[in-house]
Amino acid sequence: MDKSQLEPDLIQVFRLYIAFRLILVGLTSLVALVRPRVQVEPGTFFSLVELTLLLIYLSIPWFHNKLGRWFLPLALAAATLGPIVEVTLGLQRPLLARTTGTAPAADVWQVTVLLTIPLFLVAWQYSFDAVVGFTAGVAILEFSFNVARALLFGQDALLRSLGAILLRSAIFLLEGAVVTRLMAGQRQQRQVLQDANRQLARYASTMEQLAASRERNRLARELHDTLAHTLSALAVQLEGASTLLDTEPETARTMIQQSTGIARNGLTEVRRAIQALRATPLEHLGLALALRGAAEATAEQTGAELSLDLDTSLLLSPEVEQTIFRIAEEALNNIARHASASRIEVRLSRDTAGAVTLSIGDNGRGFDPSTARAGHFGLRGIQERVAGLGGTLVLTSQPGSGTNILVKFRGDA
Repeated sequence: MDKSQLEPDLIQVFRLYIAFRLILVGLTSLVALVRPRVQVEPGTFFSLVELTLLLIYLSIPWFHNKLGRWFLPLALAAATLGPIVEVTLGLQRPLLARTTGTAPAADVWQVTVLLTIPLFLVAWQYSFDAVVGFTAGVAILEFSFNVARALLFGQDALLRSLGAILLRSAIFLLEGAVVTRLMAGQRQQRQVLQDANRQLARYASTMEQLAASRERNRLARELHDTLAHTLSALAVQLEGASTLLDTEPETARTMIQQSTGIARNGLTEVRRAIQALRATPLEHLGLALALRGAAEATAEQTGAELSLDLDTSLLLSPEVEQTIFRIAEEALNNIARHASASRIEVRLSRDTAGAVTLSIGDNGRGFDPSTARAGHFGLRGIQERVAGLGGTLVLTSQPGSGTNILVKFRGDA
């Protein structure tokens, strides 16, 4: 783990702890000012200055940016040394000592209370080795101060304080082991989530590439069914006109005029395909209105009567809406190019089982599905789109009896 990268919310908890101590010391000082009989401890001013500076240090991001991985250790060192120095050197007299008189042991337990949160912060951010180092450092430093105080002031409770320090160290190690174990599990879970997010990002990228590939295939089919046929017919007409230009100029002129009409029709188809690529009506109108617009455009182009039954209350995922709209486009384009129909029906609904159903039919010339060319690009495109979402496709058609395409997607679409 990068030590300059702090655990989430750790600094907020650290600031809250320091602010609580600062408020507590401030209230103690205020009580001493209001009630003259209450004695102000000599370390009160030291605590106020120390805690204020530490709170400022934790609140300004510049220090973290400047110090990097040393930002938190310095703050923890200050939050740890302060209570040890204040209590052990007598700047803050422990509450227990005021009633029992056992100052050295009482010092240890007051330091224990003040250092519990710094211990949790060490275990929260670092490993159990850091907890061991923190516990040992506190014990050695505090016992050294007690020895110095015994030499200077003649106090003889070193053994009692040493026992309290050893007991406190055992408690600290137990608490640190629990916290570090919990944090290790949390970090492992975060790593699993990060790996899952990366996999989802790769999956989304793959799906985007697949969607782009499908769109390219759709465009290829569109160009094959329109522009390629138009250019082939145009080439044949122009070759025939070129052959007859000297011998039968009138026939050649007629063929050239026909070629002009073919070219205009091809240009119209190209413009329609480009318009479809530029923006999808789904983004602006929604599925029902987009289907209505496409069906009305086909009916106007062919002069057919149009019957619509579209459920405007359907809430579908963008992928399903896009698929349904493209299938409808394919089917309507086939009607416009091949059916010669006088009536078109478009239905979109959700059945009682929750499945989404799209039905597009016409009363045109129809065809025999069993003899249809396997390479028919329009039908193949519809089949690929339906299969891509796990739907079902039912095609019904007979020569002279029209065609009906029924597409059904599962209920959770």
